[in-house]
Amino acid sequence: MSITKLILGFLIVGGMLFAVWDYKKWRQEETNLYGTGKPVETGFSPALELGEIFTDQVARIRVKYPGGWKMRSNPELEKRGARLSSKKIEVMEMEMGGVKISVNVQETKEDLPVVADRMVGGITRERDYITSATAAWTILTWEDRQVALAKRDNRLYTVEVICEKSAWKQFSKTFEEIYRQIVLI
Repeated sequence: MSITKLILGFLIVGGMLFAVWDYKKWRQEETNLYGTGKPVETGFSPALELGEIFTDQVARIRVKYPGGWKMRSNPELEKRGARLSSKKIEVMEMEMGGVKISVNVQETKEDLPVVADRMVGGITRERDYITSATAAWTILTWEDRQVALAKRDNRLYTVEVICEKSAWKQFSKTFEEIYRQIVLI
């Protein structure tokens, strides 16, 4: 038996043993946290309690928001009656500690993915998706703002959050909870 065949045999057997060892280690790591769900993000404050409710019959939307936040509705919307246009109309605005949230509605025949693709330039993380009782929200996040989009009955609903970087971790979970609690009437 030649020395090259002997070395080749050791390499093959060694490679097989390493592959089995690596597979066992990989399987243990993969199944270690099986069934526990997504890892919990650390450093984010829990969501604030959403104690106040704003309802607008013209825009057909109900928004829950934290008590103590300054909220302002658009009086022009009531004058319009039940008519909306293809222009973006502000329904309400909320402010609190470096955070500004505005809710807008507009008539459109475009599909939601087309609108989201048009807006997506420069986002800083992948799109998120949140489902509420009446809508599926597409979340686009930039460095200093976040936009949630939903569509129902040819109406495009836009929730825009402008937030200082220092307040982002404090209110991030609250924003997600606001999106989940929005009801499109």
